[in-house]
Amino acid sequence: MSNNEKNNIADNIKKVLIVFLAFFIALISYINYIYVFKSDEYKESAFNKRHQAERDKVLRGTIFDRDMNALTSSEKNGEFDQTRKYLYPEQFAHVIGYYDVVYGLSGLEKKFDKVLSGNDQFSLKNSLVKMRMKLEIV
Repeated sequence: MSNNEKNNIADNIKKVLIVFLAFFIALISYINYIYVFKSDEYKESAFNKRHQAERDKVLRGTIFDRDMNALTSSEKNGEFDQTRKYLYPEQFAHVIGYYDVVYGLSGLEKKFDKVLSGNDQFSLKNSLVKMRMKLEIV
């Protein structure tokens, strides 16, 4: 093998190493970008099954109307499983929305998810105070 061929092979190896290094740096940069900027979005995603399992540890709260009549109820079926029953599905479906493992949340179920799942104790009180203040203004 001549000196020229050895230099050619060494140059090609250097080029391949530089390409792999660039891909490695790009991969590490993308992972850090996701970790720093997108982690909250992925954590709250409907596709995050850990979030659903954590939510099902606690029996979901009941939604009441203004006369304190129950509109929903929940029953535990196991440690990580519960059944949500809507007591007036035809009348209040558009307002209450739904809570489903496959389809996610909508309506009041989505708006008050943290309260209904027992994660946020103060937002219900604050929401009710704000609603009362709005009603008094009107």
